[in-house]
Amino acid sequence: MQSAAQVLEEDSPGAFVPEGYDDVADLEQAIREREVVGGFDLTESGVTVYVAGAGAPAIAGAVSTAGASVAAGIGTVPEVVDVVPLPDTDPTGVGIGGLAFPLVFGGIVPAVAFRSLLPGRRGWIFAGLTGFSVIGGLVVAVVLKYMFGSFTGAVLPVALSVALGIAALALPLAALNECFGAKGFTAAAMVMMFVGNPFAGIGTGRSGSPAVSR
Repeated sequence: MQSAAQVLEEDSPGAFVPEGYDDVADLEQAIREREVVGGFDLTESGVTVYVAGAGAPAIAGAVSTAGASVAAGIGTVPEVVDVVPLPDTDPTGVGIGGLAFPLVFGGIVPAVAFRSLLPGRRGWIFAGLTGFSVIGGLVVAVVLKYMFGSFTGAVLPVALSVALGIAALALPLAALNECFGAKGFTAAAMVMMFVGNPFAGIGTGRSGSPAVSR
């Protein structure tokens, strides 16, 4: 493990935090539970790299590259095992990666529409935005599952998650508009678009999780 840690530190200073596991089963379980983003099984015969492609393709690629460096250090070629792979129908995660814009625009557009259609009617605006969020979440989930093949599980949990995301944008925008008028709405929309969207990390998963060596 010490030699692998040295290779990682030399190639990517500060990017990985090596952590030891007793066996491969513990490592795979840690990956499934998102305690770590990947790891290496080091034996005398070679290096096996364990990744979670569904967690974030970019991070899985970085762990695979790091594993290749570790394997090169002992003169071998690594074997890559994807513990949590993306569906075969969307192997690059393009559906989930493109989810940010529907969420952002799905929050901004209805807030504008209901504000114009129902000026001053706060109860109706709230009900309209809530209903739009639920319907929008269901539509996006159905598209992700049946058009992009981005997930294989039940539609309802994904629909509820997307609905909460839309509501988390639309309702604060409507509230700020009621409190501060068009200026409050515009400022909040700009912050969500240019700050919240990049920081959402939809296509990258958790950051700061350690690479694991055994």
